[in-house]
Amino acid sequence: MILAHVVATLDQVSAGRLILGVGIGLNVPSVHAEFQAAGVPFERRVGRMLEGLRLCRALWTGRSVNWDGRWQVEGGVLAPTPHRAGGPPIWVGGNLQSSRRQVGRSFDGWLPITPNPEAWAEQWAEVACIAREAGRDPANLTGSMYLTLSLDDNADRANERMNKFFGTIL
Repeated sequence: MILAHVVATLDQVSAGRLILGVGIGLNVPSVHAEFQAAGVPFERRVGRMLEGLRLCRALWTGRSVNWDGRWQVEGGVLAPTPHRAGGPPIWVGGNLQSSRRQVGRSFDGWLPITPNPEAWAEQWAEVACIAREAGRDPANLTGSMYLTLSLDDNADRANERMNKFFGTIL
């Protein structure tokens, strides 16, 4: 409920300009440590995220919510509700096919990290196909891409920095 409340408040303050970006976290030691510190099993992060987002959307309606899942809510009502009915758009970050499936079926946008433009176009077409199969209009989805730049007069040094950066997160 805290996430739903914070996001609803931010959406109100931003007059509906908020986009909620979510992801399951990279499979790297530092991310594992964050999950351990929060008491969340890393292996269960996908289910928790998806259920948490469904609960947020239920609470964002402003109607009374009863929820019997990982979280227990009885007669929960959220105030303020988001600026936009239904809450802000939710964009899923991720390069895996499962992320693209989730976007096509349930979410509003996709934000991958690493594909080149050709791979992005192919994967975006997959998201659109999944959306159509789910009875959704792909034109209502947003595709984007995470971009990291290294600006340097020396191209070799810039490439070295990029390789070092991506070597630490991928």
